[in-house]
Amino acid sequence: MARRKKPGAHETVSATRQVTLHAIEGQCLGVKVYRGFARLADLARISKPDVYHPVSNPEGTQRDLKSKHAAEAYRYAASAETSRLWPEVVLNIRDRRGIRITPRAAARGPRQEPLQYVKLAIDLSLLKLDENDPSISRVDGNHRLYFAAGDKRRKFEPLDNVWSGFALIDGIDTQTERIIFKTINDEQVALKADHLLRIETQTVPGAQLFSQNPALWLANQLAERDGSPFYNAVSRGERKDKEGPTPLINIKGLVDGLEQFLKQFQQSAQFDPEKLYRLTGNYWRAVKNTWPTEWEDKGRYKLMQNTGLQALGIFGGRLATDLAYRGTAEYDDFCTQLERVRPALEWDKQAEGMRGVAGRAGAEEIAKRLNEAWKSEFTPADVRV
Repeated sequence: MARRKKPGAHETVSATRQVTLHAIEGQCLGVKVYRGFARLADLARISKPDVYHPVSNPEGTQRDLKSKHAAEAYRYAASAETSRLWPEVVLNIRDRRGIRITPRAAARGPRQEPLQYVKLAIDLSLLKLDENDPSISRVDGNHRLYFAAGDKRRKFEPLDNVWSGFALIDGIDTQTERIIFKTINDEQVALKADHLLRIETQTVPGAQLFSQNPALWLANQLAERDGSPFYNAVSRGERKDKEGPTPLINIKGLVDGLEQFLKQFQQSAQFDPEKLYRLTGNYWRAVKNTWPTEWEDKGRYKLMQNTGLQALGIFGGRLATDLAYRGTAEYDDFCTQLERVRPALEWDKQAEGMRGVAGRAGAEEIAKRLNEAWKSEFTPADVRV
């Protein structure tokens, strides 16, 4: 009998010692697999990850667990929302002791690949359930299963009423398991940020989107409304049209710039959507008016790249805060103030002081230069009261 580990930060709530699964046995690319549906808590109880550690488990496969990601997966599965789905978790039987597989009946399917229903009776007391060569290893889905059997410290109840698909591989060797793990995690193509933002826009109603993600709401409005400086100039991750115009920026870059703008704009929460859109549009129209050449050429200039958009967002939010406080946040007011700082900054990527400036740190550095130039030139007499 495997020695039970001492309770730690992650300790399951349930003491269930017998798990029964029902599945269909078949072949997948030459590998025998049992596929079915089971309680998430049960899938967690019967399996453990084989976690790599350079000293204690140098032959391990799984990467270090990210507790935040695992907790998010638990909350997603446990939520009351009805529209939830994720891919099946993939497990591998490394040691058959304590696992009894009984054929039940033939299942209809292609003659070339006969299928049958099976019952899997699993005695937990006979399984190795440590994170070092477990009887049933987690090939894919460790984060989804990690808290599914419950966690006392986090007050997570076992997910005994939440079901998920599973694929239980019948005893491939650990080397083949590593290859499958690598294929699942290395060969997949991650969704681009632009595509995810588009999906969020499609699934959240407009008023709710403004409340949940005002930067994304503003970005969509600026991209879609005639008269906006970004009208028909923003890519949302769609396939490029060879005959159509090339978008100036992608939606992610614009959202990043607007997020910085809203963080710095102290009165943003006091503005309704239309008023906020008008003020934001005034600012970006003034930016385009101040640097028209740089606006159109992001290949040479940094202004319309992500770093430049964030920098302009940071500075613009501070500028908007001051002008809105004085009641002078119209287009002409932004133009006047931007014209004052225009000589202080060269947007050419090869210019001295601009080479190597990138990312959030680079954006903050550019915004600092703009802010210092604005403060040195700004006088109260220049502002209409």
